[in-house]
Amino acid sequence: MKNYTKVRKDLPVHYRYMDRHYERCNLSLELEEWLPVHETKCTYLVVPRWSIYGDGMVRYSKPKRVLKTSNKRYCYPSKERAFESFIIRKEWQIKHAKRSLARATKALELTPNNTPIDESINISNIFQLTPPAD
Repeated sequence: MKNYTKVRKDLPVHYRYMDRHYERCNLSLELEEWLPVHETKCTYLVVPRWSIYGDGMVRYSKPKRVLKTSNKRYCYPSKERAFESFIIRKEWQIKHAKRSLARATKALELTPNNTPIDESINISNIFQLTPPAD
C-alpha cells in the first residue's frame, strides 16, 4: 500500500463515537476524529487525529478504508450519523451479552449441585441460542 503522509484538507473529516473503559471502572464516551489522507472513486482512506503531527504530517498509522456510500461504515462524515452508528453498535452489544448470559445460565442449570457429569449433554435441543425477550 502506498505511504500517505499528509492530511488532505479538501476532504471531509470523519467521526466515530467510542466508549472507553479506564481504571476503577470509569467509562468515558469519546468522539474520535478521523482525517482523510487519500480519496478514490468509492472510498476515503482515513487516519486518527492522534496520528497527525502539528504540521499535518502523518506518523506511522495504517489508514482505514471507509466506503463513501455504505450504510455501515467505520466512521462517518457527520457527527449525527456517527452517533446513530454508536447506538446501533451498543444495542447489538447488549443483544450478544444477553445471549451469552442466557447460555451460561443454562449451562449452570445442567450441572446440579456443581458436580461433574459423567456424559455429554447436548443442549441444542433443550436451549434455543436466542436472547430472552426484554
